[in-house]
Amino acid sequence: MAAMAQAKRTTIGGGLGLPGEPGRLRLTRGVLTIAGERIEAVLEVPADTEMPAVDYGGEGSAILPGFVDTHLHLPQW
Repeated sequence: MAAMAQAKRTTIGGGLGLPGEPGRLRLTRGVLTIAGERIEAVLEVPADTEMPAVDYGGEGSAILPGFVDTHLHLPQW
């Protein structure tokens, strides 16, 4: 049997929007790792730790993992 091809991994770093208390969004620094078409890991990065090397994003970027409608209209912004 042929070996399965390894899924391409992509890392995105920046500010993560994660679930907080019920009905609340918690903002923290972190890295999102994607393998193929699936989110593989969502990791928080403490403020006193250097952000790891990422493929996209970095300090000042926002990451909202999940099924999120990312378009905004001017009044929403």
